[in-house]
Amino acid sequence: MFDTSVNRRAIRSGVAVVVAGLFVVEGVHAAPPAPVPGGPKPRLVAHAFAHGGAFVAARSFARGVEASLTKDSRVAYVPMEAVLLDAAADDKALADADAKVGAARAKIEELDLAVATKLLKAAIAAYEKLLHRLAARPKPIEPLVDAYKLLTAARFIDGDQEGAREALRRARVLDPELAYDAKLFPPKMRRVFTEVKLLQDELGKGTVAVTSDPPGAEVLVNGVSAGIAPLKLPGLASGLNYITLLQPGYLPTTTSVEVVGGEEKKVDQALGRFDDDPAPLLERTRASLGELTLSSAMRDLARRLKADLLLLAFVREEGENVNLSLYLYDVRTGKLVRSVKKTVPRAEVEATAAIMATEIEPGTAAAVDLALTKPRAKKPNLVWAYAVKFRRWKYFWPTVAVTGALVLTAIILGVTVQPQAPFDPRWGVVLTTGRGPGWSF
Repeated sequence: MFDTSVNRRAIRSGVAVVVAGLFVVEGVHAAPPAPVPGGPKPRLVAHAFAHGGAFVAARSFARGVEASLTKDSRVAYVPMEAVLLDAAADDKALADADAKVGAARAKIEELDLAVATKLLKAAIAAYEKLLHRLAARPKPIEPLVDAYKLLTAARFIDGDQEGAREALRRARVLDPELAYDAKLFPPKMRRVFTEVKLLQDELGKGTVAVTSDPPGAEVLVNGVSAGIAPLKLPGLASGLNYITLLQPGYLPTTTSVEVVGGEEKKVDQALGRFDDDPAPLLERTRASLGELTLSSAMRDLARRLKADLLLLAFVREEGENVNLSLYLYDVRTGKLVRSVKKTVPRAEVEATAAIMATEIEPGTAAAVDLALTKPRAKKPNLVWAYAVKFRRWKYFWPTVAVTGALVLTAIILGVTVQPQAPFDPRWGVVLTTGRGPGWSF
């Protein structure tokens, strides 16, 4: 029988090849790319998922996160809605509407009332269409009120008494405290103001019950947030009111409702979808939250949102408390950078969200591996560059297989026969270290 001894040099060579292969495989995404000085900031898009009926908590959480991220100068934070909608076009349309209102004011002073009326109608149509964008302004409904005030003046001066009353009535629905402006209206308009106010007081207030499909949409009444659908809105002034529904991943929808005092109107609105609908991607992404690497759904979502970084939250209510989970993914490296989890009372969700966003923000001590700050200059590592290039070569795995076979052959050829070693009849072979008696098994 034979005694076998392993050639240690052959073993070391084989181990070196295997370790080198593993190093190359692991190192493909080992370091995230650092930004070029003066180049564009990493684009970060955030989204909060509501579990069950935690819509209010999810909205509060999203507001807190946004308040923190907008102050971080190291990233370019973009709300998901701004990506899905053409925010630049909307901003331009609102700027054009503002310009039309200014031009109409000048035309009224020139008594060019027909042109003023035309400009104001166009501006009002733009404001009504983009009420969801006006909501971001400090005084969201003020531009629309100003446009209706000017339209009231233009019609009254032009002799259209009924048209002036209707425009004034709409302005007072939006702003119940609207008062007579001696600089804008002629003295005879005081009587019209009094009549419209008395009529609205006589008509009283009504109620609107709002539901959305899917449920959980944020409800804006005349540009001001009122809660989460399904929702009942009592105490609305008689006349034309605007109900806007906002739901992440869906088109914003505005409906005008003629409220009647003492009555309840119903608004049951199905939210529109985008042409390139992100809702399926969001659902698939929700299922993979917490994974250490980007799922295919996350990659598709990041591509759809043109994001370098994804900040994804999961909000779930448990009794009087809310469980908050926040995950930061670097799309460039395909990895989860950091996650933060907390449980807080409902009233503290928004404030806690801002703190969590600060803890997880790119560039902080907790997430320095994002490499958002430029590292000290180093000489290029040519060996590493060739190793990565070799790993991405289409014949990498066949080469590894052949190399493995050669290593195994080298080990087998390295076996030597040593007759002086003791023979164990139980196994027929014994391995030795080459320095003394063998180890039997």
